[in-house]
Amino acid sequence: MGASPLDRLDFMILGAGKSGTTTLADYLALHEEVCMSVPKEPWFFDTSDFRNGIGWYAKRYFSNCAAGQIRGEASSQSLFVPYVPRRIWEYFPHVRLVAILRDPAERAYADWWMKYASGEEDKDFESAVAQDIARMERGVDFSDEKDWQIHIDHLRRGQVRHGVYVDYGFYAQQLERYLEIFRGDRIKVLLFDDLVTDPESALSSVARFVGVSSPLPVQPESPIWSNAAVGPKLARLRRLNHRYGRLIPPFLRSTVRTTASNLFGREKKPPMPEQVRKLLIARYSEDIARLEALLGRDLTEWKK
Repeated sequence: MGASPLDRLDFMILGAGKSGTTTLADYLALHEEVCMSVPKEPWFFDTSDFRNGIGWYAKRYFSNCAAGQIRGEASSQSLFVPYVPRRIWEYFPHVRLVAILRDPAERAYADWWMKYASGEEDKDFESAVAQDIARMERGVDFSDEKDWQIHIDHLRRGQVRHGVYVDYGFYAQQLERYLEIFRGDRIKVLLFDDLVTDPESALSSVARFVGVSSPLPVQPESPIWSNAAVGPKLARLRRLNHRYGRLIPPFLRSTVRTTASNLFGREKKPPMPEQVRKLLIARYSEDIARLEALLGRDLTEWKK
């Protein structure tokens, strides 16, 4: 019989989204010493589900865990949402936290493309970024739980109320919120570039950090390495998906979209418009400089 999962949570993968969090979670889930939450993204600490209490969280997401297993979850929005660090600390002050960060402009573009290719987003990237910036300048930053919960409710219905493409990229600001509460040795920061150039070393370092004694061999040809967003090539089909996709039961959406893409062909992500990248680099430059100081790493490539 499995042990009660109430006593501890050993690690959390915080995000950022579209930076390799799924790869990290899937890699760790393959190890017999690890028990990942089901699903991997509970969306507990950032949503109204938090009011259900930690017992509800444990029973709903960790009832599959056996005694002695290392328990973890991977909610990619946890790095971004301002009030989450304090909530995690309230229940799990000794948890180990893993953040994986990607060039913020590229991360924003990957996030937009995933939603655009699936039909959830109908705006082009330049328009989506402009809308994001306008919202941020109006002061809507999701520091209020009510605003974030409305956003999450839309996502669960397969809708995009706010893109939040730009917001997620201010990593220094987000990490500083955790460092104000948690000890530095409880937080590990990995770069997406590290995962791409030397996956074995990167993933082994994460495994050691969370307490796994014998990391699995890395297999880059495994399906877990392929999380690229592709979608139906036909614009009409994409628009139909955007308009009617939410009428499809959530458990069938992935199957329907995959079948449609196979039937009508797939469209690969085009290059990011250069003028939008320049705009984003200007927005992120100060935060990138702060992140370089926090990590002691040169992030010049992110500023090109």
